[in-house]
Amino acid sequence: MRHPTTRTALIALSGLSSAAAAGVPSLTISFHADATDGLLAGDTLHWTVSATYTGVSASGYFGGFVGSFLASDPEIGTATNFVNNMSGQGVNPLGDGATVTDINIFNAALLGTDDPSLGVFFEFDVVLGPGSYGTPLFYGLEGTASLFESDFIFDLPHEFTDAEINVVSDTYLFIPAPGSAGALVLLAATGSRRRRPPS
Repeated sequence: MRHPTTRTALIALSGLSSAAAAGVPSLTISFHADATDGLLAGDTLHWTVSATYTGVSASGYFGGFVGSFLASDPEIGTATNFVNNMSGQGVNPLGDGATVTDINIFNAALLGTDDPSLGVFFEFDVVLGPGSYGTPLFYGLEGTASLFESDFIFDLPHEFTDAEINVVSDTYLFIPAPGSAGALVLLAATGSRRRRPPS
């Protein structure tokens, strides 16, 4: 299981330069959120997942991923609206709370679908639940990714376990917008008022 941390990101950055110099294939998978603050329960946060790599030829390409994208707190919301930007899909992904499971997506020169320019290979939404405020959301992963050295039709892929993939993720902390926070406090105060008995 691979969760990104600040230390992981620093190690990944230093490792990328040495891997590139040595010609050793290196793969980074990044999770990017489309908003920074102000969302409310029931709102949707859109995530894009991209792959970058070094150590392969100019015609090398990202081959795919099989596994799960792990939410830091699966109970923060519901993952939905899965979009596969790669050519193939073995099964339909599923949402397990905010975690995305059963991912099986791929490209291959053998199928004529290799694409070295493909960056964002997967997208999904997280619909926030009512208990989301103050909870950070970021992503790690569990599974295996592949990277092809070139677009030669019979090339075998480099396989990366989750422990070998550099993972970078945005962290979103759900804090309501200033006006919304005031409304929530007002609603809470109104709901807690009790009627006084007549004197």
